[in-house]
Amino acid sequence: MTRPERLLTVEEMCLHIDTYRGTVRAVDGVTFHVDQGESVGIVGESGSGKSMTALSLMRFTPLAGRFTAGSAMFQGRDLLKLSEREMRKIRGKDISMVFQDPMTFLNPLIRIGDQIGEVLVEHEGLSRRAAFNRAVEVLRQVRIPSPEDVAAQYPHQLSGGMRQRALIAMAIIGAPSLLIADEPTTALDVTVQAQIIELLRGVKEKHGLSLLMITHDLGIVAHVCDRVYVVYAGRIMEEAGVFEVFETPRHPYTTALLSSITYDEESGDGIGYIEGTVPSLIDPPEGCRFHTRCPAAMPVCRRLQPPRTRVSETQSVYCWLYEEAQDE
Repeated sequence: MTRPERLLTVEEMCLHIDTYRGTVRAVDGVTFHVDQGESVGIVGESGSGKSMTALSLMRFTPLAGRFTAGSAMFQGRDLLKLSEREMRKIRGKDISMVFQDPMTFLNPLIRIGDQIGEVLVEHEGLSRRAAFNRAVEVLRQVRIPSPEDVAAQYPHQLSGGMRQRALIAMAIIGAPSLLIADEPTTALDVTVQAQIIELLRGVKEKHGLSLLMITHDLGIVAHVCDRVYVVYAGRIMEEAGVFEVFETPRHPYTTALLSSITYDEESGDGIGYIEGTVPSLIDPPEGCRFHTRCPAAMPVCRRLQPPRTRVSETQSVYCWLYEEAQDE
């Protein structure tokens, strides 16, 4: 079986943000990869660092943010070392992002069609009229009714679901290799959420691109992703194929996440919850970041960060419970 082509390889990426209270270790040694045509999920609680990981790849980081270590190799180039001018050539053309709040990223004073077409004006040199016409076609692809009328409207004239579709159209019009979706269903009702998820799946298949899905919702992961990385307090806890995460979770944090969304009919146990809160990333705990909330914590967990341990061909865990497993 031929190994898929590696599109993105992130190694030990660290993003630290200096604040008046101290240095926030928002992303602290994250390692993951995305293959060509693959759908990968990064899942965790709010404040876990998953969205900042995505923003780091786009270099949409705070002014006080700095990369202290690591690399993010994309098509042979380290995204963390490119200049802003070089990144502008990549954003929208090679890597695009769908944000969680369309009203924050859509200009209220510019027509939808002009905003979507700006990608082609910037990267392909099309005239604004030609780019607007292409935008209409892409709006049709993302299943917006009357795309000609919508292209001539402004963001405030659209519903939340329509604005999110417009953002997806903006993200795919430049034919990127990698599409990053950061909590794309936030603040949408359940019916619209399902439509947006199906739309992203369809876009991914039709255009043959890779998808990096950032979410706190394991249900979305189950429907969209091939593999998943579970993150907590700026670090990865577990990585596995999507079926393994649900059937044989290894890290206590992954198990706790699953128990918080499931109900055991046989035992009658209610939906569980994770005691405590995500620790401050200004002064995170030593050792395993999860040990302050982990029911299986041991003395070593409080002292040393666990290494990556491979427990199967497609599943690895950062946990001292598996220190004797064979790491190939």
